[in-house]
Amino acid sequence: MRVASRRVALLITVLAFILIALGLGTVLTPFMNGVAWAFIHGAGFLPLLVVVGLAALLIPLAAAGFGAKAIHVWILGDSKAAARYTRPGVKVLVALICILSVVGHIEIAINLTHLPPRIQDSLVLAKGMYMPSNPVLSGDHVYWIDNSATKGSLMGLGRNDKKPSRLAPLQYYAWRLYSDGDALYWTEDLKLLRFKLPKGPVEKVDAPIHPDPMAFDSQYVYWAPYSPISVGREPILSRVVKTGGKSSEVVHELPCCSHETPAALAVDQEYVFWTDSELDSIFRARKEGGERELLSSNQQAAHAILVDDGTLFWTTLGTFNNDHFDPVGTVVRARTDGTESMVLLSGLLLPTALAVDDLNVYVACSDHILKVAKSGGTPTTLVDKQFNIVGLQVDNEFVYWTDARGAVYRIKKQ
Repeated sequence: MRVASRRVALLITVLAFILIALGLGTVLTPFMNGVAWAFIHGAGFLPLLVVVGLAALLIPLAAAGFGAKAIHVWILGDSKAAARYTRPGVKVLVALICILSVVGHIEIAINLTHLPPRIQDSLVLAKGMYMPSNPVLSGDHVYWIDNSATKGSLMGLGRNDKKPSRLAPLQYYAWRLYSDGDALYWTEDLKLLRFKLPKGPVEKVDAPIHPDPMAFDSQYVYWAPYSPISVGREPILSRVVKTGGKSSEVVHELPCCSHETPAALAVDQEYVFWTDSELDSIFRARKEGGERELLSSNQQAAHAILVDDGTLFWTTLGTFNNDHFDPVGTVVRARTDGTESMVLLSGLLLPTALAVDDLNVYVACSDHILKVAKSGGTPTTLVDKQFNIVGLQVDNEFVYWTDARGAVYRIKKQ
């Protein structure tokens, strides 16, 4: 009977160690992710990152070992060992370890209830990547960025290809990809890079720190600096000749800390247009430079924008409450001077990307893609059960997108 009780105690002890270590590890996961990101991207003092990372890894194991040992002693009632583990301070420490572990298991249970839906393999062009960027189209190819830690790359896939190609390696995370038809552009380590299609090379373009978002015409790259208030006074919009050279200001400097944050850009023959998510407004300015012009206000968290044949389309994300957006986003259409505005769609959850063809407007929401006639009407759901959709592109036959599950997809426009 004594042997049996020892076996039961050992089994309970091992189970306690696993559960405590798993729970504490879950509590520390966000911290470990931050250390891992800093390590991969060279953002910190390397020896310190190694020490901190090892400490964060060993602390849950050490705490689990201590807690499991105390539980083992209490179950067996070993009088010699119990003296050390029955002190009030030790009991409090073990209780604290167990409470933190329970918090971790609660987080695990919550995460299990929010698992993404299963990937629809029939729609997949490529998968097995980490946080792929938005897709872009050029010719008969689709391009995107794979942000995998050890093999981050610019990727390309031809219409008749069965497997994507790695076109250029990345050293740092790049979250948005752009194209002017002749080249691909992205920001990496605060630098604007260009990949000349179809085979490169990768070139650095003269630009200020972290240019993003971007737009293009036949001659220039236009951009807004990412979070301009972080560096004080800076032009809200700039441009540079695609072949390289000194950048020039399009819209004049802003007062410091004005909180103006362009979310997306679009250009036509005369103007550059942008959404401002902080001011809830739509603006335009002449491409050669000048004062900005307010086209529309009260556009809550204005986000994506495009211009097509004399018509502007943009999205609003709506209101942000606590840690999420309410499903009150919209898609709006207007003339390029801001007049004759019309809400095409409303009641949307995170309409973050837009695309158009001759007849329809396509909008990517958090977990589904809709299309609606440019003149308005009842929308059609093209695909649902997605997970944090990133980007949207259309060609004559297909709609393309990526999402946070690490895949690139396409579906017929129907």
